[in-house]
Amino acid sequence: MASLSIDSELMTNYVSAVPIPAGSHHVAVLDEKRMPMVFGLSSDSDSPQLQVLRRDVQGRSQLLNLHNLLGLPDATRVQTFHVEQSWDLTLYLAIAYTPEDTPSSSKLQLLKPFRPEDLKEGPVEAPISGVNTSLAYPDVILTHKKLNQTSSWGSDITHIHVQHPSQESLATEELSTPENASEILALAPAIGKYGQGLYVLYITQGITKIFARFLRPDPNSSDGTLFTFVTDITCPTGARCITSFLNKKGHTALLIAAPDGIHYLNAVESTSKDKPGRLILTSDIHRDIRQIFVAQDRNDVTIWFRNVKDELGYTRTMADSLVNAAETGASSMLLPASMSSAFAPIITAASEITGNSVRQMLVSNDRHGNLMLIEQSDDVGLWRKTPFYKPDNSAATELKSYTVTMKVMDENGNALSDGSVRISASSTVSVILNGQNRLLTAVPTWFDCDGSGSLDFIIPSDSLGSQEFRIEQVRSNAGRILKFASRRYDPSLKPMTMLAKRMSEADTPEKFASLKTQCGEALFDPSVSSDSDTIRSAHKCLGIVTQAYGATTGLGYPSSLVVAATSNARNTVGGFLMDGWLWVREMAHKVTEWFVDVANGVWKFACKIAGKLKEFVLDTAEKICEAATWIWEKLQLGWEKLVDFVGFVFNWDDILATKDTISNTITAALGYGGSKIDHFSTRVDGFFDDLERTIDNFGTSVKLDKPEIDSATKADTIANSSENQIKEAQSATATTWTSERLKNGGAGSETTVDAKDVAGSQQAIEFLTGTVMPEVQKLSNAVEKLARDIAVLFHKEGRINGNDLMNASKSLLKVGIQVVRGIIKTLLQLFKALLGLLNEFGNTELDLPIFSWLYKKLTKGHALTIFDAIGLILAIPTTIFAKLITGSVPPKFDNMSPTLVESLIEGGDVSDQVKSDWAVLKVQITMGVTLTTGAISLIKLCHKAAKADVGILCDHLENKPPKPSSLVNIFGIVVDVIGTVMAMPDKEKLPGGRYRQLISGISATRVLYHTVAYFAPEKPLIDDTILCLDLLTVLANFGLSIAVGVAEHEAAHTWKNYDPDATNTAMVSAGLNAIAGVGYFVAFFFRSKEPNIAVAGLVIMGGTMAGVTTLNGVKYKLQYDKKKSPSLTTPPAF
Repeated sequence: MASLSIDSELMTNYVSAVPIPAGSHHVAVLDEKRMPMVFGLSSDSDSPQLQVLRRDVQGRSQLLNLHNLLGLPDATRVQTFHVEQSWDLTLYLAIAYTPEDTPSSSKLQLLKPFRPEDLKEGPVEAPISGVNTSLAYPDVILTHKKLNQTSSWGSDITHIHVQHPSQESLATEELSTPENASEILALAPAIGKYGQGLYVLYITQGITKIFARFLRPDPNSSDGTLFTFVTDITCPTGARCITSFLNKKGHTALLIAAPDGIHYLNAVESTSKDKPGRLILTSDIHRDIRQIFVAQDRNDVTIWFRNVKDELGYTRTMADSLVNAAETGASSMLLPASMSSAFAPIITAASEITGNSVRQMLVSNDRHGNLMLIEQSDDVGLWRKTPFYKPDNSAATELKSYTVTMKVMDENGNALSDGSVRISASSTVSVILNGQNRLLTAVPTWFDCDGSGSLDFIIPSDSLGSQEFRIEQVRSNAGRILKFASRRYDPSLKPMTMLAKRMSEADTPEKFASLKTQCGEALFDPSVSSDSDTIRSAHKCLGIVTQAYGATTGLGYPSSLVVAATSNARNTVGGFLMDGWLWVREMAHKVTEWFVDVANGVWKFACKIAGKLKEFVLDTAEKICEAATWIWEKLQLGWEKLVDFVGFVFNWDDILATKDTISNTITAALGYGGSKIDHFSTRVDGFFDDLERTIDNFGTSVKLDKPEIDSATKADTIANSSENQIKEAQSATATTWTSERLKNGGAGSETTVDAKDVAGSQQAIEFLTGTVMPEVQKLSNAVEKLARDIAVLFHKEGRINGNDLMNASKSLLKVGIQVVRGIIKTLLQLFKALLGLLNEFGNTELDLPIFSWLYKKLTKGHALTIFDAIGLILAIPTTIFAKLITGSVPPKFDNMSPTLVESLIEGGDVSDQVKSDWAVLKVQITMGVTLTTGAISLIKLCHKAAKADVGILCDHLENKPPKPSSLVNIFGIVVDVIGTVMAMPDKEKLPGGRYRQLISGISATRVLYHTVAYFAPEKPLIDDTILCLDLLTVLANFGLSIAVGVAEHEAAHTWKNYDPDATNTAMVSAGLNAIAGVGYFVAFFFRSKEPNIAVAGLVIMGGTMAGVTTLNGVKYKLQYDKKKSPSLTTPPAF
């Protein structure tokens, strides 16, 4: 049966993007997936550019300059534009811009109708503005000022008609007002039985009037003759603005905003004289409106309005029942004046894409002058703020969120690489899934896992409220439905449980006022904690809210009783329905009374704003969490305090301290290795003689068939509690955060190094091409045969065990030893010469998306170098994992140096505590390596596949467009350095000591040839040469690690620290480690020759890394708990 682990955190996440200034004008429309797409003018006041913010085919945000696509010169100054969209999503765009030759005039460009999918990056085959006689162009109505004109005269309305099919345009003033006008207040499009035209609201001699004028081409004329129909329309006194919408026949009805409310004239009344229509909306929020606008998708209509205070509100209703909107619609204020100076609403009717719910989206400005997107689905009615950023890999933006991590395993316990999971949610929400913008709805939808079987969600949220997940089905990458027990998961459960726990501890208002955050700071500002009335009320209400959550958790949807209560509440503006909740949140500072109560099993939140009662039914866990958030904000506690109280907080001080320890250890280890080069050179022959004898014994004295090696095999004696704890820690959202942001945050495609190129070493190039490559070429046939044999093993039914691997590779290892023996002495001396260059490039500044920005922020301006990046990437999971498992941060070594490393390895004068700390640190860093190295390797493989133009492999890697990066290469060298240091046995007599020394020596060899290769240009032959050497080291270390395990079992009665559980776990882990390394080799080796085999290797690599991490962690936990001195044998596979 397939299985799934899931974890989440309320946390501040980071995205490689920046906010978009609101600019002077923007219009929102729907893209081909019915998601918001925004046309706007750039904020460049000298030369505004027309841009569109949309999502690409993979769901990633992109900001496109449209001038090239529209056939406009790049430097064109766009004055204004307008875009309309029909219900079939076709777009109609008109642009007014300043001609280069006449800067004091305007030129109008009308584009042929086009589709949202026509707006994309890449070469332009034909500008959208090109002529196409098969298309009918829309009429355009212009209002404009003539030179030296200070106000409207009524004659400044120009109608432009494009004749079909001749494409000739006619500009007329047929639509000018029927009498002199001192001011034109508003226009609205009109369509009816008389043709097309417009409604005009204007002022003449101090009186407000409305007229309608319709135009219709003469079907018997070819000279552009138009029939005209004009009529006055009854206008309410003091009308300020008008808008129109379409009925089911495609004719327009008219809405008029007047001091007494909103008036409605149907299609007949809006083309007739002396028909007053009806006053349909008369509440306080519908009076004193100065701007009105309709968003419509067929029968779904929203009337948007802004009042004289610049506050924004709306009424959600239906076109066929709009006359009864007061009774059947939902009306509310939404945004205060500071957040609605510019707004662009859209609505999309219910469909399977939207989760069968009506969705509203509003693009507006936030309090900082940047574009903001808020969304609502009528399944719950809550408005949610959604990130609306443009990509920027040199910066980052903090994102308030629930971050959810799912790890999916197939029926054999392997990661479900590139499989799919069918998921629905309790309400519709926009999410970021594996780096892509997606819509999660109540309709079950298949979502694809990545290569490691992961689904990583970032759910934008500035509150405790979240959607409940329903995980319903699982299928393999071949489309086979796997047996799976469906389950539910509510991300809000963790922080709400924490809140309930903290509230139970603070059982009096006095204790509540003294609460502290996780970081130990006072929760409340003194001005709040001293306000006894506020504290008493908040203490009571939060206690009730946590009770309500406990009573509702697991239901997720309204009961029939609550539905009945909700359906009768529409006559209360902002009451019961959640449409008004965002307004209540934004106006919390003006609330004078508030309470939470339960009556007849129905939980309610109520408050008073300006003396008016607002009530909301809390019928779902999500709404209850919203109420808790409101109380929190009423106490003047912001997002940071909320996360620090019940969410996850990165303790950056501890992480940076661990980063410094790791960086110092790397530097010290390189220094130690450099000082020992000459000593190592004298022992090379003995080392390889010993290694060759050991390989001869593989399969006889070393029994590789016990235990079987695959991710489904577990040593029966492993303590389940330790294994479960490790699994939870290693799949925790916090622990995997670094790896996820590396994969999905832009590191693979946008990482750049300050240096233009890595300066190649001529000595390294000559050595690799003249000495190493000819030797390794001798292995080419054997390597390819082995690669194919291994690929067959990957497709074999059942388990891959030790004999499978060793039988396939034993002969290759023996030949490989002779090859390496012939080059090792020269390699040692070359490494010594290149060590200085390695340190130089390790200190080169790096632009790594998210992490460079984050490091600069944390260190108050320090640039991130390659060594810094590696230290930080490893320190984050290392620190978090260590604290989850041991409760303590990793040990610190303030005096780390080559001398200390030598003492620790060779038995110098070091205290027992330092030795113990060193043992713990080595394993903790290794766990950090294991948790991140898979992501780094995928980035590296993606780069190689793109360079080789391997389409199928690029597709498998989600089409990321990689760029060369020194980070992944130096990261591999540093991982090898850590592996070498980790594998070096200390002076204590350990079983299998000779094998341990051989493992250490092999790992050191890999450091040597990777360092030399780094300073040679990237060429396929050099890449394949290094790949072959990598395979040899992986296979040799596998056999030696199993040998260490057998030796430990044989010493069971004499070795005081013998732990059969830890030994068995280590042997299984060694096998998984080898399979992951072999998968990496197969993925690289066949990347060009046979991409399908390469994909299989990639799947194996991703799937087994999860098992390696878990089992290494289990051994670490077992040994740490028993003797606080853990050890791991097998170095990382790649």
